[in-house]
Amino acid sequence: MSKQETALYRWLEQQHDQKQLNIADIHVASVQLHSLIKGSCFWPQLMGLSDTLKDEEAHQLALSSAEMFLARYQE
Repeated sequence: MSKQETALYRWLEQQHDQKQLNIADIHVASVQLHSLIKGSCFWPQLMGLSDTLKDEEAHQLALSSAEMFLARYQE
């Protein structure tokens, strides 16, 4: 799948174009955001290193990942 075909990539481009996010390389930013999520829940669960996240844990992970991403890229 092409990076331009993902909803996240298109959203990052839109936010950059609207001057909401300051992203020099949208591909890198997209990989970073995916890595925040996958590294914290997807891979540990897949490898059997952690249990499935409860709803509150998933919510907190989403919030903290968004905060970290925005701390880097928000205008």
